[in-house]
Amino acid sequence: MNQQKFWRNASLIIILLVSLLPPLSITNRAAASRVFAQGSGNTVTLETVTVVAGSSGSFAILLDNSDAVASGQLRFTYDATLGITITGVQVTDRTTGFASTGSAYATGDANLLGYQILFYNLNSLTVAPASGAILTIAYTTTATTSGSTALRFTQAILTNSLAQSLAVTPVNGSLTIQSETPTATATPTNTDVPPTATATPTNTDVPPTATATPTNTDVPPTATATPTNTDVPPTATATPGAEQLYISMSAPHKVNGIQINDEDIARYDAQNGTWTILFDGSNVGVAKTDVDAFHLWYEGNDILMSFDKPVRIPALGWVDDSDIVKFIPSSLGEGTTAGTFELFFDGSMVDLTSSGEDIDAIDFSPEGQLLISTNGTARVSGLEVKDEDLLAFAATGFGANTSGTWSLYFDGSELNLGRGSADVDGAFVASSGALYLTTKGDFSAVDMNGDSLSGKASDIFRCHPVVTGPVSSCALDLPFAEYRLDIDKDIDGLALAPNPGLSLILGASSLAVSDEIEQYEVGIDEHDADDQELDSFDLNVEELTTELFLPLIVR
Repeated sequence: MNQQKFWRNASLIIILLVSLLPPLSITNRAAASRVFAQGSGNTVTLETVTVVAGSSGSFAILLDNSDAVASGQLRFTYDATLGITITGVQVTDRTTGFASTGSAYATGDANLLGYQILFYNLNSLTVAPASGAILTIAYTTTATTSGSTALRFTQAILTNSLAQSLAVTPVNGSLTIQSETPTATATPTNTDVPPTATATPTNTDVPPTATATPTNTDVPPTATATPTNTDVPPTATATPGAEQLYISMSAPHKVNGIQINDEDIARYDAQNGTWTILFDGSNVGVAKTDVDAFHLWYEGNDILMSFDKPVRIPALGWVDDSDIVKFIPSSLGEGTTAGTFELFFDGSMVDLTSSGEDIDAIDFSPEGQLLISTNGTARVSGLEVKDEDLLAFAATGFGANTSGTWSLYFDGSELNLGRGSADVDGAFVASSGALYLTTKGDFSAVDMNGDSLSGKASDIFRCHPVVTGPVSSCALDLPFAEYRLDIDKDIDGLALAPNPGLSLILGASSLAVSDEIEQYEVGIDEHDADDQELDSFDLNVEELTTELFLPLIVR
Protein backbone atom coordinates (compact mmCIF):
# COMPACT_ATOMS: atom_id res chain seq x y z
CA MET A 1 0.00 0.00 0.00
CA ASN A 2 1.54 3.37 -0.93
CA GLN A 3 1.73 6.21 1.55
CA GLN A 4 -1.12 8.13 -0.08
CA LYS A 5 -3.48 5.20 0.43
CA PHE A 6 -2.17 4.70 3.97
CA TRP A 7 -3.04 8.26 4.95
CA ARG A 8 -6.36 8.11 3.14
CA ASN A 9 -7.33 4.97 5.06
CA ALA A 10 -5.89 6.36 8.29
CA SER A 11 -8.02 9.48 7.92
CA LEU A 12 -11.11 7.34 7.38
CA ILE A 13 -10.31 5.23 10.45
CA ILE A 14 -9.87 8.38 12.57
CA ILE A 15 -13.22 9.70 11.40
CA LEU A 16 -14.89 6.40 12.21
CA LEU A 17 -13.25 6.25 15.65
CA VAL A 18 -14.33 9.80 16.42
CA SER A 19 -17.88 8.90 15.43
CA LEU A 20 -17.83 6.13 18.06
CA LEU A 21 -16.85 8.46 20.92
CA PRO A 22 -19.62 9.49 23.33
CA PRO A 23 -21.38 12.46 21.73
CA LEU A 24 -21.40 15.76 23.56
CA SER A 25 -24.25 18.13 24.37
CA ILE A 26 -26.16 19.25 21.29
CA THR A 27 -24.67 16.59 18.96
CA ASN A 28 -25.90 13.77 21.16
CA ARG A 29 -29.47 13.79 19.84
CA ALA A 30 -28.40 13.80 16.16
CA ALA A 31 -25.85 11.06 16.66
CA ALA A 32 -28.31 8.88 18.49
CA SER A 33 -30.83 9.40 15.73
CA ARG A 34 -28.30 8.26 13.15
CA VAL A 35 -27.38 5.13 15.09
CA PHE A 36 -30.95 3.96 15.57
CA ALA A 37 -32.10 5.05 12.12
CA GLN A 38 -30.95 1.71 10.77
CA GLY A 39 -33.98 0.05 12.28
CA SER A 40 -36.53 2.79 11.68
CA GLY A 41 -37.39 1.71 8.15
CA ASN A 42 -37.90 3.34 4.78
CA THR A 43 -40.61 2.64 2.20
CA VAL A 44 -39.96 2.99 -1.53
CA THR A 45 -43.05 2.83 -3.76
CA LEU A 46 -43.69 2.48 -7.48
CA GLU A 47 -46.61 4.72 -8.34
CA THR A 48 -49.94 3.30 -9.59
CA VAL A 49 -51.03 5.24 -12.69
CA THR A 50 -53.53 5.16 -15.55
CA VAL A 51 -52.37 6.47 -18.93
CA VAL A 52 -53.71 6.80 -22.47
CA ALA A 53 -52.51 4.73 -25.42
CA GLY A 54 -50.29 6.58 -27.87
CA SER A 55 -49.05 9.02 -25.24
CA SER A 56 -45.91 9.83 -23.32
CA GLY A 57 -45.47 10.91 -19.74
CA SER A 58 -43.90 9.84 -16.46
CA PHE A 59 -44.67 8.07 -13.23
CA ALA A 60 -42.96 8.51 -9.88
CA ILE A 61 -40.89 6.48 -7.48
CA LEU A 62 -41.89 7.65 -4.01
CA LEU A 63 -39.84 7.49 -0.82
CA ASP A 64 -41.20 7.71 2.71
CA ASN A 65 -37.97 7.71 4.68
CA SER A 66 -37.01 8.00 8.32
CA ASP A 67 -33.29 7.86 7.48
CA ALA A 68 -31.19 10.27 5.46
CA VAL A 69 -30.55 8.46 2.17
CA ALA A 70 -27.29 9.05 0.27
CA SER A 71 -27.68 6.63 -2.65
CA GLY A 72 -29.83 3.85 -4.00
CA GLN A 73 -30.03 1.08 -6.55
CA LEU A 74 -33.50 0.03 -7.74
CA ARG A 75 -34.80 -2.50 -10.26
CA PHE A 76 -38.31 -3.29 -11.39
CA THR A 77 -40.05 -5.31 -14.09
CA TYR A 78 -43.09 -4.77 -16.30
CA ASP A 79 -45.03 -6.54 -19.09
CA ALA A 80 -42.99 -6.89 -22.28
CA THR A 81 -46.06 -7.32 -24.51
CA LEU A 82 -48.08 -4.24 -23.54
CA GLY A 83 -46.37 -1.64 -25.74
CA ILE A 84 -44.60 0.41 -23.05
CA THR A 85 -41.14 1.85 -23.60
CA ILE A 86 -39.26 3.41 -20.70
CA THR A 87 -37.08 6.22 -21.99
CA GLY A 88 -35.22 7.61 -18.98
CA VAL A 89 -35.11 8.68 -15.35
CA GLN A 90 -34.95 12.14 -13.77
CA VAL A 91 -34.38 13.44 -10.26
CA THR A 92 -36.97 15.55 -8.43
CA ASP A 93 -36.89 18.48 -6.00
CA ARG A 94 -36.11 16.03 -3.20
CA THR A 95 -33.02 14.74 -5.03
CA THR A 96 -31.67 18.00 -6.44
CA GLY A 97 -27.87 17.70 -6.79
CA PHE A 98 -28.02 13.93 -7.24
CA ALA A 99 -26.99 12.08 -10.39
CA SER A 100 -29.26 9.39 -11.78
CA THR A 101 -28.85 6.83 -14.52
CA GLY A 102 -31.16 4.14 -15.83
CA SER A 103 -30.93 1.29 -18.31
CA ALA A 104 -32.68 -1.89 -19.33
CA TYR A 105 -31.55 -5.19 -17.89
CA ALA A 106 -32.18 -8.80 -18.87
CA THR A 107 -34.82 -10.47 -16.68
CA GLY A 108 -34.45 -13.98 -18.10
CA ASP A 109 -38.21 -13.99 -18.82
CA ALA A 110 -39.36 -13.22 -22.38
CA ASN A 111 -42.62 -11.81 -21.01
CA LEU A 112 -40.95 -9.28 -18.70
CA LEU A 113 -38.78 -6.25 -19.32
CA GLY A 114 -36.52 -4.89 -16.62
CA TYR A 115 -35.33 -1.39 -15.80
CA GLN A 116 -32.59 -0.49 -13.33
CA ILE A 117 -31.77 2.82 -11.70
CA LEU A 118 -28.79 4.12 -9.79
CA PHE A 119 -28.98 7.47 -7.99
CA TYR A 120 -26.11 8.94 -5.98
CA ASN A 121 -24.10 12.09 -5.38
CA LEU A 122 -20.46 12.93 -4.76
CA ASN A 123 -21.06 15.98 -2.57
CA SER A 124 -22.23 14.45 0.74
CA LEU A 125 -25.88 15.26 0.00
CA THR A 126 -28.71 13.14 1.38
CA VAL A 127 -32.43 12.80 0.82
CA ALA A 128 -33.84 14.23 4.06
CA PRO A 129 -36.49 12.24 5.97
CA ALA A 130 -39.88 13.07 4.44
CA SER A 131 -42.42 11.67 2.00
CA GLY A 132 -42.71 12.26 -1.74
CA ALA A 133 -41.25 11.53 -5.15
CA ILE A 134 -37.49 11.12 -5.48
CA LEU A 135 -37.38 10.00 -9.14
CA THR A 136 -39.61 10.17 -12.20
CA ILE A 137 -39.60 7.50 -14.90
CA ALA A 138 -40.36 8.68 -18.44
CA TYR A 139 -42.31 6.38 -20.78
CA THR A 140 -44.11 6.19 -24.12
CA THR A 141 -46.98 3.87 -25.13
CA THR A 142 -48.05 2.64 -28.54
CA ALA A 143 -51.33 3.86 -30.03
CA THR A 144 -52.94 0.43 -30.36
CA THR A 145 -52.34 -0.95 -26.90
CA SER A 146 -54.50 -1.33 -23.80
CA GLY A 147 -54.35 -3.32 -20.59
CA SER A 148 -52.50 -3.33 -17.28
CA THR A 149 -49.12 -4.38 -16.00
CA ALA A 150 -47.66 -4.71 -12.54
CA LEU A 151 -44.63 -2.54 -11.78
CA ARG A 152 -42.79 -4.94 -9.52
CA PHE A 153 -39.55 -4.30 -7.62
CA THR A 154 -36.87 -6.95 -7.96
CA GLN A 155 -34.26 -4.96 -6.03
CA ALA A 156 -34.40 -2.01 -3.66
CA ILE A 157 -31.14 -0.95 -1.99
CA LEU A 158 -30.72 2.31 -0.08
CA THR A 159 -27.58 3.44 1.76
CA ASN A 160 -26.68 6.25 4.12
CA SER A 161 -23.69 8.60 3.92
CA LEU A 162 -21.49 5.96 5.58
CA ALA A 163 -22.36 3.51 2.77
CA GLN A 164 -24.34 1.38 5.22
CA SER A 165 -27.41 -0.41 3.91
CA LEU A 166 -30.73 0.84 5.26
CA ALA A 167 -33.87 -1.11 6.03
CA VAL A 168 -36.17 -0.88 2.99
CA THR A 169 -39.76 -1.92 2.39
CA PRO A 170 -40.56 -1.99 -1.37
CA VAL A 171 -44.16 -1.42 -2.46
CA ASN A 172 -45.11 -2.41 -6.01
CA GLY A 173 -47.33 -0.36 -8.31
CA SER A 174 -49.15 -0.78 -11.59
CA LEU A 175 -49.67 0.94 -14.90
CA THR A 176 -52.98 0.76 -16.80
CA ILE A 177 -53.27 1.82 -20.43
CA GLN A 178 -56.63 2.96 -21.73
CA SER A 179 -57.37 3.03 -25.44
CA GLU A 180 -57.83 6.46 -26.97
CA THR A 181 -61.39 7.76 -26.44
CA PRO A 182 -63.14 8.38 -29.82
CA THR A 183 -64.51 11.86 -30.50
CA ALA A 184 -68.27 11.95 -29.84
CA THR A 185 -70.49 12.42 -32.93
CA ALA A 186 -73.67 14.51 -32.51
CA THR A 187 -76.93 12.55 -33.03
CA PRO A 188 -79.06 14.20 -35.76
CA THR A 189 -82.52 15.44 -34.75
CA ASN A 190 -85.65 15.33 -36.92
CA THR A 191 -86.84 18.91 -37.33
CA ASP A 192 -89.90 19.72 -39.43
CA VAL A 193 -88.84 22.18 -42.08
CA PRO A 194 -91.68 23.94 -43.87
CA PRO A 195 -91.56 23.46 -47.64
CA THR A 196 -90.14 26.29 -49.70
CA ALA A 197 -92.84 28.25 -51.44
CA THR A 198 -92.87 27.77 -55.21
CA ALA A 199 -93.55 30.86 -57.32
CA THR A 200 -96.41 30.59 -59.78
CA PRO A 201 -94.94 30.75 -63.31
CA THR A 202 -96.06 33.49 -65.72
CA ASN A 203 -96.27 33.01 -69.45
CA THR A 204 -93.65 35.36 -70.89
CA ASP A 205 -92.52 35.06 -74.47
CA VAL A 206 -88.76 34.63 -74.45
CA PRO A 207 -86.92 34.81 -77.77
CA PRO A 208 -84.73 31.80 -78.48
CA THR A 209 -81.01 32.13 -77.78
CA ALA A 210 -78.89 32.50 -80.86
CA THR A 211 -76.67 29.53 -81.57
CA ALA A 212 -73.16 30.32 -82.83
CA THR A 213 -72.13 28.61 -86.03
CA PRO A 214 -69.23 26.30 -85.20
CA THR A 215 -65.90 26.82 -87.00
CA ASN A 216 -63.43 24.07 -87.75
CA THR A 217 -60.30 24.93 -85.72
CA ASP A 218 -57.42 22.50 -85.56
CA VAL A 219 -56.46 22.05 -81.88
CA PRO A 220 -53.02 20.57 -81.43
CA PRO A 221 -52.97 17.58 -79.12
CA THR A 222 -51.54 18.06 -75.63
CA ALA A 223 -47.85 17.34 -75.67
CA THR A 224 -46.85 14.20 -73.81
CA ALA A 225 -43.46 14.32 -72.13
CA THR A 226 -41.06 11.72 -73.42
CA PRO A 227 -39.93 9.59 -70.50
CA THR A 228 -36.24 9.65 -69.73
CA ASN A 229 -34.28 6.87 -68.05
CA THR A 230 -33.12 8.44 -64.78
CA ASP A 231 -31.06 6.37 -62.39
CA VAL A 232 -32.67 6.64 -58.96
CA PRO A 233 -30.18 5.83 -56.20
CA PRO A 234 -31.42 3.08 -53.92
CA THR A 235 -32.25 3.97 -50.33
CA ALA A 236 -29.17 3.53 -48.21
CA THR A 237 -29.32 0.46 -46.04
CA ALA A 238 -27.14 0.25 -42.98
CA THR A 239 -24.52 -2.42 -43.21
CA PRO A 240 -25.63 -5.34 -41.05
CA GLY A 241 -23.80 -5.09 -37.76
CA ALA A 242 -22.38 -1.66 -38.56
CA GLU A 243 -21.77 0.17 -35.29
CA GLN A 244 -20.01 3.12 -33.79
CA LEU A 245 -16.82 1.77 -32.24
CA TYR A 246 -14.99 3.76 -29.55
CA ILE A 247 -11.42 2.87 -28.57
CA SER A 248 -8.47 4.04 -26.54
CA MET A 249 -4.91 2.94 -27.27
CA SER A 250 -1.85 2.17 -25.17
CA ALA A 251 0.46 4.13 -27.50
CA PRO A 252 0.06 6.96 -30.03
CA HIS A 253 -1.05 5.87 -33.49
CA LYS A 254 -1.99 7.67 -36.70
CA VAL A 255 -4.81 6.16 -38.72
CA ASN A 256 -6.29 7.62 -41.91
CA GLY A 257 -4.66 10.96 -41.13
CA ILE A 258 -6.12 11.12 -37.58
CA GLN A 259 -3.63 11.19 -34.71
CA ILE A 260 -4.89 9.08 -31.79
CA ASN A 261 -2.81 9.54 -28.64
CA ASP A 262 -2.93 7.28 -25.60
CA GLU A 263 -4.83 9.93 -23.61
CA ASP A 264 -7.58 10.12 -26.28
CA ILE A 265 -10.80 8.24 -27.00
CA ALA A 266 -11.45 7.84 -30.73
CA ARG A 267 -14.62 6.94 -32.62
CA TYR A 268 -14.77 4.75 -35.73
CA ASP A 269 -17.88 4.90 -37.93
CA ALA A 270 -18.09 1.38 -39.34
CA GLN A 271 -20.54 2.42 -42.04
CA ASN A 272 -18.33 4.97 -43.76
CA GLY A 273 -14.93 3.92 -42.39
CA THR A 274 -13.96 7.26 -40.82
CA TRP A 275 -12.20 8.09 -37.55
CA THR A 276 -12.78 11.11 -35.29
CA ILE A 277 -11.56 12.12 -31.84
CA LEU A 278 -14.29 12.06 -29.19
CA PHE A 279 -12.24 12.85 -26.05
CA ASP A 280 -9.03 14.85 -26.45
CA GLY A 281 -7.09 14.29 -23.24
CA SER A 282 -4.51 16.96 -24.05
CA ASN A 283 -7.24 19.61 -23.69
CA VAL A 284 -7.95 18.68 -20.07
CA GLY A 285 -4.49 18.06 -18.70
CA VAL A 286 -4.04 14.31 -19.07
CA ALA A 287 -1.59 14.41 -21.97
CA LYS A 288 1.10 12.61 -19.97
CA THR A 289 -0.92 9.52 -19.05
CA ASP A 290 -2.71 6.67 -20.77
CA VAL A 291 -6.49 6.40 -20.50
CA ASP A 292 -6.34 2.62 -20.22
CA ALA A 293 -10.04 1.99 -19.46
CA PHE A 294 -13.27 3.88 -20.10
CA HIS A 295 -17.04 3.57 -20.18
CA LEU A 296 -19.38 5.89 -22.08
CA TRP A 297 -22.32 6.86 -19.92
CA TYR A 298 -24.76 7.51 -22.74
CA GLU A 299 -27.59 9.13 -20.79
CA GLY A 300 -25.65 12.11 -19.54
CA ASN A 301 -22.70 12.23 -21.97
CA ASP A 302 -20.40 11.55 -18.99
CA ILE A 303 -17.34 9.35 -19.44
CA LEU A 304 -15.92 7.04 -16.76
CA MET A 305 -12.18 6.46 -17.10
CA SER A 306 -9.15 5.08 -15.34
CA PHE A 307 -5.46 5.79 -15.92
CA ASP A 308 -2.39 3.58 -16.17
CA LYS A 309 -0.58 5.53 -13.44
CA PRO A 310 -1.56 7.63 -10.42
CA VAL A 311 -2.17 11.26 -11.40
CA ARG A 312 -2.95 14.41 -9.44
CA ILE A 313 -6.10 16.14 -10.64
CA PRO A 314 -6.92 19.64 -9.36
CA ALA A 315 -9.84 19.63 -6.88
CA LEU A 316 -9.49 15.86 -6.46
CA GLY A 317 -5.89 15.37 -5.38
CA TRP A 318 -4.20 12.09 -6.21
CA VAL A 319 -6.19 9.61 -8.25
CA ASP A 320 -4.78 6.10 -8.19
CA ASP A 321 -4.61 3.68 -11.11
CA SER A 322 -7.09 1.53 -9.17
CA ASP A 323 -9.62 4.40 -9.09
CA ILE A 324 -12.24 5.48 -11.64
CA VAL A 325 -13.06 9.11 -12.32
CA LYS A 326 -16.10 10.57 -14.06
CA PHE A 327 -15.54 13.24 -16.69
CA ILE A 328 -18.53 15.58 -17.10
CA PRO A 329 -18.04 17.34 -20.44
CA SER A 330 -19.18 20.76 -21.49
CA SER A 331 -17.80 20.03 -24.96
CA LEU A 332 -16.17 17.12 -26.74
CA GLY A 333 -14.08 16.66 -29.86
CA GLU A 334 -10.53 17.16 -31.09
CA GLY A 335 -9.16 20.41 -29.72
CA THR A 336 -12.48 21.30 -28.05
CA THR A 337 -12.78 18.86 -25.14
CA ALA A 338 -13.64 20.61 -21.87
CA GLY A 339 -15.31 19.65 -18.62
CA THR A 340 -14.77 18.65 -14.99
CA PHE A 341 -13.63 15.50 -13.19
CA GLU A 342 -15.17 13.78 -10.15
CA LEU A 343 -14.09 10.71 -8.22
CA PHE A 344 -16.50 7.91 -9.10
CA PHE A 345 -14.89 4.78 -7.64
CA ASP A 346 -12.21 4.58 -4.92
CA GLY A 347 -10.48 1.24 -5.39
CA SER A 348 -8.54 1.42 -2.12
CA MET A 349 -11.84 1.23 -0.18
CA VAL A 350 -12.72 -2.15 -1.72
CA ASP A 351 -9.39 -4.04 -1.55
CA LEU A 352 -7.67 -2.76 -4.73
CA THR A 353 -4.37 -1.76 -3.14
CA SER A 354 -1.52 -3.73 -4.75
CA SER A 355 0.50 -3.16 -7.89
CA GLY A 356 -1.32 -5.84 -9.90
CA GLU A 357 -4.71 -4.25 -9.19
CA ASP A 358 -4.52 -1.36 -11.65
CA ILE A 359 -7.94 -1.18 -13.35
CA ASP A 360 -7.45 -1.66 -17.10
CA ALA A 361 -11.02 -2.36 -18.30
CA ILE A 362 -14.39 -0.86 -17.31
CA ASP A 363 -18.00 -1.57 -18.25
CA PHE A 364 -21.37 -2.48 -16.74
CA SER A 365 -23.17 -5.80 -17.00
CA PRO A 366 -26.74 -5.96 -18.37
CA GLU A 367 -27.76 -6.44 -14.73
CA GLY A 368 -26.17 -3.10 -13.80
CA GLN A 369 -23.04 -4.26 -11.96
CA LEU A 370 -19.74 -2.47 -12.50
CA LEU A 371 -17.27 -4.72 -14.34
CA ILE A 372 -13.49 -4.30 -14.18
CA SER A 373 -10.36 -6.14 -15.16
CA THR A 374 -6.94 -5.63 -13.58
CA ASN A 375 -3.45 -5.69 -15.03
CA GLY A 376 -2.35 -8.49 -12.70
CA THR A 377 -3.66 -10.76 -10.00
CA ALA A 378 -6.33 -9.15 -7.82
CA ARG A 379 -7.30 -10.40 -4.36
CA VAL A 380 -10.63 -9.03 -3.21
CA SER A 381 -13.23 -10.31 -0.73
CA GLY A 382 -11.59 -13.72 -0.55
CA LEU A 383 -11.40 -14.03 -4.35
CA GLU A 384 -8.22 -14.33 -6.38
CA VAL A 385 -8.65 -13.41 -10.03
CA LYS A 386 -6.13 -13.14 -12.84
CA ASP A 387 -5.51 -10.48 -15.45
CA GLU A 388 -7.56 -12.37 -18.05
CA ASP A 389 -10.69 -12.30 -15.84
CA LEU A 390 -13.48 -9.78 -15.21
CA LEU A 391 -14.77 -8.90 -11.74
CA ALA A 392 -18.35 -7.78 -11.05
CA PHE A 393 -18.91 -5.17 -8.33
CA ALA A 394 -22.37 -4.91 -6.76
CA ALA A 395 -22.17 -1.39 -5.40
CA THR A 396 -23.84 -0.01 -2.31
CA GLY A 397 -21.97 3.27 -2.63
CA PHE A 398 -19.70 5.18 -5.01
CA GLY A 399 -17.32 8.11 -4.82
CA ALA A 400 -15.86 8.79 -1.38
CA ASN A 401 -18.25 6.15 -0.01
CA THR A 402 -17.31 3.36 -2.41
CA SER A 403 -18.54 0.06 -1.03
CA GLY A 404 -20.03 -3.18 -2.26
CA THR A 405 -19.28 -6.82 -2.91
CA TRP A 406 -17.17 -8.59 -5.53
CA SER A 407 -17.85 -11.68 -7.61
CA LEU A 408 -16.26 -13.34 -10.64
CA TYR A 409 -18.05 -12.38 -13.88
CA PHE A 410 -15.77 -13.83 -16.58
CA ASP A 411 -13.12 -16.51 -16.19
CA GLY A 412 -10.64 -16.09 -19.02
CA SER A 413 -9.00 -19.42 -18.30
CA GLU A 414 -12.20 -21.09 -19.60
CA LEU A 415 -11.16 -19.78 -23.02
CA ASN A 416 -7.51 -20.70 -22.51
CA LEU A 417 -6.57 -17.02 -22.14
CA GLY A 418 -4.36 -17.59 -19.10
CA ARG A 419 -1.27 -18.36 -21.15
CA GLY A 420 1.29 -15.82 -22.34
CA SER A 421 0.43 -12.14 -22.54
CA ALA A 422 -3.33 -12.43 -23.08
CA ASP A 423 -4.19 -9.93 -20.33
CA VAL A 424 -7.73 -8.67 -20.93
CA ASP A 425 -7.34 -4.88 -21.10
CA GLY A 426 -10.60 -3.84 -22.76
CA ALA A 427 -14.18 -5.03 -22.32
CA PHE A 428 -17.65 -4.09 -23.48
CA VAL A 429 -20.86 -5.99 -22.70
CA ALA A 430 -23.77 -5.60 -25.13
CA SER A 431 -27.35 -5.63 -23.87
CA SER A 432 -27.62 -9.16 -25.29
CA GLY A 433 -24.80 -10.26 -22.97
CA ALA A 434 -22.26 -10.62 -25.80
CA LEU A 435 -18.80 -9.78 -24.48
CA TYR A 436 -16.34 -7.82 -26.64
CA LEU A 437 -12.72 -8.11 -25.48
CA THR A 438 -9.22 -6.89 -26.26
CA THR A 439 -5.93 -8.17 -24.83
CA LYS A 440 -2.63 -6.52 -24.03
CA GLY A 441 -0.70 -8.97 -26.21
CA ASP A 442 -1.46 -11.55 -28.87
CA PHE A 443 -4.09 -14.09 -27.85
CA SER A 444 -5.05 -17.63 -28.72
CA ALA A 445 -8.41 -18.78 -27.35
CA VAL A 446 -10.47 -21.95 -27.51
CA ASP A 447 -14.26 -21.68 -27.27
CA MET A 448 -16.97 -24.03 -25.96
CA ASN A 449 -17.09 -25.86 -29.31
CA GLY A 450 -13.36 -26.56 -29.27
CA ASP A 451 -12.76 -24.03 -32.07
CA SER A 452 -9.60 -21.93 -31.86
CA LEU A 453 -9.39 -18.20 -32.45
CA SER A 454 -6.16 -16.22 -32.55
CA GLY A 455 -5.47 -12.54 -32.87
CA LYS A 456 -3.28 -9.58 -32.02
CA ALA A 457 -3.43 -6.84 -29.41
CA SER A 458 -5.04 -4.64 -32.07
CA ASP A 459 -7.93 -7.08 -32.60
CA ILE A 460 -11.35 -7.13 -30.95
CA PHE A 461 -12.91 -10.53 -30.40
CA ARG A 462 -16.40 -11.40 -29.23
CA CYS A 463 -17.67 -14.02 -26.80
CA HIS A 464 -21.29 -15.17 -27.28
CA PRO A 465 -22.32 -16.64 -23.91
CA VAL A 466 -24.81 -19.49 -23.78
CA VAL A 467 -26.57 -18.07 -20.70
CA THR A 468 -27.21 -14.59 -19.35
CA GLY A 469 -25.27 -13.35 -16.33
CA PRO A 470 -21.70 -14.34 -15.43
CA VAL A 471 -19.88 -15.85 -18.40
CA SER A 472 -18.55 -19.38 -18.10
CA SER A 473 -18.49 -20.57 -21.71
CA CYS A 474 -19.15 -19.06 -25.10
CA ALA A 475 -18.60 -19.18 -28.85
CA LEU A 476 -15.99 -16.83 -30.33
CA ASP A 477 -15.68 -14.67 -33.43
CA LEU A 478 -13.96 -11.53 -34.76
CA PRO A 479 -16.80 -9.04 -35.33
CA PHE A 480 -14.68 -6.37 -37.01
CA ALA A 481 -12.73 -8.67 -39.30
CA GLU A 482 -14.61 -7.28 -42.34
CA TYR A 483 -13.65 -3.68 -41.56
CA ARG A 484 -10.30 -2.05 -42.19
CA LEU A 485 -9.48 -0.45 -38.88
CA ASP A 486 -5.85 0.10 -39.97
CA ILE A 487 -4.60 -0.28 -36.40
CA ASP A 488 -1.47 -2.17 -35.43
CA LYS A 489 -1.17 -0.94 -31.82
CA ASP A 490 -2.71 -2.30 -28.62
CA ILE A 491 -6.36 -1.31 -28.17
CA ASP A 492 -6.71 -0.95 -24.38
CA GLY A 493 -10.29 0.26 -24.08
CA LEU A 494 -13.47 -0.08 -26.13
CA ALA A 495 -17.20 0.59 -26.29
CA LEU A 496 -19.82 0.16 -28.99
CA ALA A 497 -23.10 1.85 -29.87
CA PRO A 498 -25.60 1.43 -32.72
CA ASN A 499 -25.53 5.23 -33.10
CA PRO A 500 -23.05 7.81 -31.79
CA GLY A 501 -23.27 7.20 -28.09
CA LEU A 502 -22.15 10.67 -27.14
CA SER A 503 -23.34 13.78 -28.91
CA LEU A 504 -20.53 16.20 -29.62
CA ILE A 505 -21.37 19.28 -27.57
CA LEU A 506 -19.63 22.00 -29.50
CA GLY A 507 -19.25 25.71 -28.92
CA ALA A 508 -18.17 25.79 -25.27
CA SER A 509 -16.41 29.04 -24.45
CA SER A 510 -14.34 27.94 -21.49
CA LEU A 511 -12.15 25.07 -20.41
CA ALA A 512 -13.18 23.94 -16.96
CA VAL A 513 -10.13 21.74 -16.42
CA SER A 514 -7.12 23.70 -17.56
CA ASP A 515 -4.37 22.96 -15.05
CA GLU A 516 -1.76 20.47 -16.09
CA ILE A 517 -2.28 17.20 -14.24
CA GLU A 518 0.91 16.08 -12.56
CA GLN A 519 2.27 12.59 -13.04
CA TYR A 520 2.99 10.46 -10.02
CA GLU A 521 6.59 9.38 -10.24
CA VAL A 522 5.99 5.72 -9.46
CA GLY A 523 4.65 3.52 -12.24
CA ILE A 524 3.32 0.92 -9.79
CA ASP A 525 2.27 1.16 -6.16
CA GLU A 526 4.49 -1.62 -4.85
CA HIS A 527 5.93 -4.73 -6.42
CA ASP A 528 3.77 -7.78 -5.88
CA ALA A 529 6.56 -10.32 -5.69
CA ASP A 530 4.36 -13.41 -5.67
CA ASP A 531 2.23 -12.34 -8.64
CA GLN A 532 3.06 -14.87 -11.34
CA GLU A 533 0.74 -13.13 -13.79
CA LEU A 534 2.88 -10.01 -14.14
CA ASP A 535 4.37 -10.53 -17.59
CA SER A 536 6.70 -8.28 -19.56
CA PHE A 537 3.81 -5.96 -20.34
CA ASP A 538 3.13 -5.38 -16.65
CA LEU A 539 6.69 -4.53 -15.66
CA ASN A 540 6.93 -1.10 -17.27
CA VAL A 541 8.25 0.46 -14.07
CA GLU A 542 9.51 4.00 -14.01
CA GLU A 543 12.32 5.19 -11.75
CA LEU A 544 11.20 4.94 -8.14
CA THR A 545 11.40 8.04 -5.99
CA THR A 546 10.53 8.54 -2.36
CA GLU A 547 7.81 11.06 -1.59
CA LEU A 548 5.95 11.91 1.58
CA PHE A 549 2.19 12.24 1.30
CA LEU A 550 0.19 14.05 3.95
CA PRO A 551 -3.54 13.53 4.48
CA LEU A 552 -5.67 15.41 1.99
CA ILE A 553 -9.31 16.13 2.84
CA VAL A 554 -11.26 17.62 -0.06
CA ARG A 555 -14.74 18.94 0.58
